[in-house]
Parts: sequence; C-alpha cells; structure tokens
Amino acid sequence: MHLSPARLRSRFRLRRRVGLLAGLGVAAGLAGSLAAEQVILTEDLALHRGTILSADGRGIAFVPSGTLGAEEAIELLPSASCVGFIDLGVGIQLAPDGGLLLLSDGQRLPGRPELRGGRLLWRHETLGSIDLDLEWVDAIVLSLSTPLPVATEKDVIVLRNGDRLEGIVESLGPEIVLAEEVGAEAGRLRIPFERVANIAFVAPPRAGSGSRIWFRDGTVLDAQRPTIASGILHVAGIALALPGGSGEDPQRRRLDVASLAVPLPLVRGVRFVDAAITPVARLEPLAIEAPPERFSAPPPTVLDFDAPLGLSRLRLAGPMSLRLALPAEARRLVAELRLPDEALPWGSVEVTIRDVEGVRYNGVLDGNRRRVLVDVEVAGRYLDVELGEAENGPIGDIVIVESGLVSSVKPPTP
Repeated sequence: MHLSPARLRSRFRLRRRVGLLAGLGVAAGLAGSLAAEQVILTEDLALHRGTILSADGRGIAFVPSGTLGAEEAIELLPSASCVGFIDLGVGIQLAPDGGLLLLSDGQRLPGRPELRGGRLLWRHETLGSIDLDLEWVDAIVLSLSTPLPVATEKDVIVLRNGDRLEGIVESLGPEIVLAEEVGAEAGRLRIPFERVANIAFVAPPRAGSGSRIWFRDGTVLDAQRPTIASGILHVAGIALALPGGSGEDPQRRRLDVASLAVPLPLVRGVRFVDAAITPVARLEPLAIEAPPERFSAPPPTVLDFDAPLGLSRLRLAGPMSLRLALPAEARRLVAELRLPDEALPWGSVEVTIRDVEGVRYNGVLDGNRRRVLVDVEVAGRYLDVELGEAENGPIGDIVIVESGLVSSVKPPTP
C-alpha cells in the first residue's frame, strides 16, 4: 500500500498532535521512573552522559556516568560546544485538571484560563496572569482527554460534547466569537467559553528567542542563557509573545517575573544555543511503501513527542520503506538503532539506509545484535530507510531510532 505524500504528512502531523497530549496525560505516572542521568549534546553530535555540577559562560562541568565519587573524573565541556542537555530521570507532572497554552514559537504554559473584566487571561502558577495575543497562540488546551485538532485553513474549536466548529476566532472572553466565513457577510457564532474543550489556531510557526528550557510541570520557556550552580538552574530575561511588546522585537515583552531559581530535579532539559542540527524525529515523511504481500505500512510513530532538544524516539514497523526529507544542508546522520523487547525472541530485521549517492548503511538487528550506532555521511534532499526481512521472516520487524540527529557538518575523517 502506498500513501500519498499529502496523506502521509497529514497522518503524521495528527499522530504528533495526539502524541503530545497523550504523552502529557500519562507523564505524571512516568515521572521519576528512570534513573537520574543527564545527557549533554555537543555540536559534534556526541552525547555525554553523567551528572551536571555547574553550567556558566565557561562551560558545563559534569561527572561522567560510572565515575561518581572520583574527584579527578570531573570534566568540563566548553560553553561554545554545548548545545544543551536532557535529564532522563525527569518526566512531566502536569496537573490533571489543568490546561495548556501552546504558542506558535514552541513555548508552552500549563495553567488555567482566567476571566477578568471581560478579558480572557492565562494563569500560570509561577508567572502569574498573562494577556493573550491571538497572533502568537497555536492552541488552547482545556481538556487533555480531548484530541487536539490540526488547524490548516481555519481555526478549529472542539466542544466538550465532541462537536467541531471551524472559522476564524475573532475574540476570546466569556463568549468566543467565531466568524464562519470571511468578509462583510460573515456569519458569527457566540460560543460560551465553558462549552469549549480545545481550540487550534491557524498560526504560522515562529522562531524562538534565546535559550529554551523544559520544566517538569510542562512549562517550556525561552530566556537568556541560564546558568547552573549548587543544583539550582538560574533563569533571567524570560520573553513571551504578549500584547504591549517593546524593544528590539515589538511583539515580545518581558514578564513581571524578572528571574527564576529552579531546583535542577524540576528541569527536564535546556537548549543553550541553536545549532545546525535537526532531530530525525522531526524530519518530514515524504512516502511510505509496504511490500506487495503486506496490506499497509504504518507511518512512523514518535514515542515521546515532547522530548527536550527534539530527541524523541521513533518507532518503525517493517517490512517497509520510508522516505524522509533531509534539510538542504544535511551532511551527517547519527542515530542509534535498537531492536525493542517487544520484537523478541523472533525479531530479525535488515536495515538499509540510502540517499541519492547510494547505500550509506546496511546491517541486521536480531537477538544477538540488538543495538547499533550509525554515523554516516549523507547528501541530497531525501533519506530512504528500509526495513526488510532477515533470517526469521517478517516477525517482530520493529526498530526504535534513538538520539537520531542530522547535522550540516560532515563526519570526522577516520
């Protein structure tokens, strides 16, 4: 079965939307379920595992895993080379009766709506009451159990009874004014706010500003470069897209909260700087094909959509062939391929990765070789990943792609 690029992209976007809410909904039960370990990503695509002691303008000081207690084992990664870090032991603990405000630049604020003087504000536990600028809002989630739609040409409102309305949201307040058509003859609906479950807006993606921080309570914030000392993350210069902006960007203004000091166990990850690195889980699927004897091939599944730095795991189910779009500047692919427990004991799959210049990697994963690191040069505008039958046939042909990254820098010469 062959899925058209448009249908595949649509299904993948919907899966990512559903995956975001599903992940946040169950994350409270996962928090703290993993052993505490921070993973630091550097610009050479290396992943350094250990315990962070400090982070400042000089770099990140950490104790590599397996050497805790050995003072001479402390290492310093230069600041210029550090992209960011994630903490594998910190999950999300989102209030089950709360909501989410998703901004078009990727920032996210858990909290609740607040009506004040006929205006709708968003109340965040730490940052306080925040005005909403609809030009910067991607979605308002009031019910985590209700799927969040994808808005393409019109805003989409999902009511608590499951009904779906489309149009242009003109104002938010005790009632939501929805224009069903654009122009002088537009019909307008007035929807009581308490009837609404979720709203998705047509909002073009915008670039973030500064460093990005992921917190355990589900908050994602941009700020000036944070520092770490004595187990505390210090944050200053928080900038949100809010009405009344000033300075270099008139669409942004500083919050009344000048700074934050957050214990490191409450931090899921930090991206210090932007780098020419694209997570594999964020590559756009262009096509997917199944062999003739298979009715269909499921699209790739992002297992942990909300992973900091975009380091989400990708689940592929074969036999099938998947084509992914590569960034124009792509020169290197680094990823760990793993055969999961669910594929055992019969799982055996041949993995082939190719681009316009030919095969870049070929190997078999099975019970004897369950994990392999791929570090290859790539070129062109697409990447083909094929999962084929190996010794045991099409049984358990499942591969998990972990820490998959594409870089604009070629692999080092052996």
